[in-house]
Amino acid sequence: MARRMTLCMHDWHPLAYGLETACYAGASGFSEIWQADRRLARDCIFLTSVFLTQTHTLRVGSGGLPLWTRNPALNGATRSTLRELAVRADGRGRVVLGLGARRELVAGRVGVERRNPPRAMRGHAEALRAFFTMEHVNFQGGFVHLDRGRLDVAYGDGSPRENLNPTGASQVIPDEVAQNMMALGEALTCRAKVREYVRAGVTCPIQCSLLDDIGAVIDAFAHKP
Repeated sequence: MARRMTLCMHDWHPLAYGLETACYAGASGFSEIWQADRRLARDCIFLTSVFLTQTHTLRVGSGGLPLWTRNPALNGATRSTLRELAVRADGRGRVVLGLGARRELVAGRVGVERRNPPRAMRGHAEALRAFFTMEHVNFQGGFVHLDRGRLDVAYGDGSPRENLNPTGASQVIPDEVAQNMMALGEALTCRAKVREYVRAGVTCPIQCSLLDDIGAVIDAFAHKP
């Protein structure tokens, strides 16, 4: 099985259950937790901070912060703040900054006009990369404008060591391709399919449970020492 294994958390379970599940996933060998931010429900940043303070090894990501209503400077400051909450012994942070373009159905309800999401995503990610150099940034793009913006961190370095990989995959990949990347069915079937993906080069399978009992999914892919 893959060295990395991720659990995607949704917003239809009680908060206490979500925290309990995150801790259980960490103890079961999962490497990462992604908190979904796909609709107007719970605040992804708050939940991310809770997971970081209550776990010790898990990397925690947002899936994903809306780029239309949060500019790169704000997202950069958010990531820097979260990083202070949880730095591993090797000095690397445990925060993964996931960006999202929102669905048209959700974006339209709050007055957001989605224009060329892949291009907007790339511009946002490139501006963030420049922002994390801790230097003053001038960035003029089709969607992002920074005039000597700077991450002014008073404590810690604030800058991530991980690479940013800008993607707008969900906007350009056909549905049939996405379906071929999923594993659906009973535990044995899903495990076999994930092994197939890992052999093909997938480095971090993401488990996204549709069950009320997320623990069953964790148990199916647990890797306990």
